[in-house]
Amino acid sequence: MRARRLIPTLLVAICLFQATALHASPAQGPHELLIVVSIDGCRWDYLAHANTPNVDAIRANGSYVVRCTTVFPSLTRAGHASIMTGAYPLQHGVAGNVYYDEEAARESRYLPEVMSAETILEVAIDYSMKSVSVAFPMSKGSSVRIDRESVPKYISNAIGTMPIDPLEADEWRMEAAILALEEELPAILLIHFGAVDKYGHEYGPLSSEAMAAVENVDSQIGGLIERISRLGLLNVTTLVITADHGMQAVDKGIPVRPLLYERGFSSYVVYDGRASYIYISDGDDPSELIEFLSEVEGVDEVITRDEFLDHNLPDWSTLVGDIFLSAESGYMFGEVTVRGMHGGLMQEDLRMVLILSGPTIPAGKAIWQASVVDIAPTVCQVLGIPSPACSVGSVLRDFRDPAPLEAEDRILLAEGVVEEISASYNTTMAEELL
Repeated sequence: MRARRLIPTLLVAICLFQATALHASPAQGPHELLIVVSIDGCRWDYLAHANTPNVDAIRANGSYVVRCTTVFPSLTRAGHASIMTGAYPLQHGVAGNVYYDEEAARESRYLPEVMSAETILEVAIDYSMKSVSVAFPMSKGSSVRIDRESVPKYISNAIGTMPIDPLEADEWRMEAAILALEEELPAILLIHFGAVDKYGHEYGPLSSEAMAAVENVDSQIGGLIERISRLGLLNVTTLVITADHGMQAVDKGIPVRPLLYERGFSSYVVYDGRASYIYISDGDDPSELIEFLSEVEGVDEVITRDEFLDHNLPDWSTLVGDIFLSAESGYMFGEVTVRGMHGGLMQEDLRMVLILSGPTIPAGKAIWQASVVDIAPTVCQVLGIPSPACSVGSVLRDFRDPAPLEAEDRILLAEGVVEEISASYNTTMAEELL
């Protein structure tokens, strides 16, 4: 079994010092209500393919990021941990959805409690700001938690418990959020929708089913805006619509586990979508293992511990593996059981939506690029509170005319297509046109 690694005391001390220093003198903001909507698995181009009049109107009256990317591994728990903390896995320690628990000798899911960085909700508590989390992953520190396992009486009496059907579950989540908004009067409301991701996996990205899920979320958001308006809060509400990752079409599997065992390796392999983690056993030679993994069909990148910092991965954590693998386009680790997957380093894995609207957000503008870690410091500025300790993101400020940014994005996308097919076809004419 590999040697245990302890979290450096210095890292914890720095975070605690930042928390004390930053919480000393918060700025004041003009806002009364912050709503963060997470549409799980909403790839950046989904809104262009679905009919989303409500989200389109919000974007027109606010601003959006043309090229927003999530963290690696591009998975739900890692992405939401970064939304909550403004930090990468390097700082918060959530490096995927699952990890191998050496003491229990089994795989476990990352829970909010294992995050080593402070969340925006924990900062809000220090300033007497109430928060409500509706099925929002990794929302450590929420005043009121509403999900399948925790439903307040006033919600269950009105609408029952969360349905199993993904579309009905999304509708329930929005109804629960509206009820909580009226009952709890929070300063922060977090809402998570899951059907877009569910159908993206089951039927593939850009499938009619996935687009129907996007349109259903748009309808729910429209209902939320109507209720906020009726409550007289629309002019003092900041709304953030975002996601945790994208989605890649897959049709080929990478059976790393049996391949390793056939070659005599005994290291433990975790499959996590289009990412995989290797926990090196004492009996395996690391160099031989790395060399073998580099030759496996479908493996795009082999990231060793000395390269973790280059990918903002936590080299200090006892939970993460010794090697991270990222899959090539069209591949996932293990058997292919779905049509869509994420977790890797490709554009389809990483790019997602980010839209902001509110009294301090300029209308009709765009920002060229941002990271999911920029959400926390931006919303904290709106709230008039400090960013979480260990946050490394930046407040979004560089608002511009969207037209030239969109044109540049289309050029880059076209160049990417040409690059992908250049190995098989003569693309000289296409390259000259670009």
